Amino acid sequence: MLTQLQLSKFEEVLCLTVEKLCNYKLSSNEQVYKELQILNIKQKKGIWNFIAQQIGSTQEQVHDYYFNTWSLQFYEDAGPYRQFLHKQLIKALETQTYKEAIQHSLAQFRLKYPNNKCNERKIYQILYQNVPKDIIELNKTKEISIFENLAFQKAINKYQ
Repeated sequence: MLTQLQLSKFEEVLCLTVEKLCNYKLSSNEQVYKELQILNIKQKKGIWNFIAQQIGSTQEQVHDYYFNTWSLQFYEDAGPYRQFLHKQLIKALETQTYKEAIQHSLAQFRLKYPNNKCNERKIYQILYQNVPKDIIELNKTKEISIFENLAFQKAINKYQ
């Protein structure tokens, strides 16, 4: 977790770093975010480590803060879609593997809410966090059809 002092330095160092990589001045955090998305992997290599050194943190903390907190300011809150995603996932798990159900739920979300501005990583987090471990384990290890698996049916019925 970044300290308050590190947080206050993060934005400035991120901006200066991205400006240096782009070779021009950036006028807003949103522009910094967009330019960072455009940079290729080679250009971004080592950026989290560099920023971490500048603000006295670790590469992992800086990376996690950027992706899990700072960058989310440019997206719509995914929270209101939690219930819809949960229902889609539980329904899909009745006939699909866990990974297929995740993809199916995401596709259903995109169909129902085509104009949403949610961060896709956040949607995936909601989907992956939404199903209890007993369902995941039963779904991963199924060797027979889900409909023939009584243990799975009992487990999934608890969450519908």
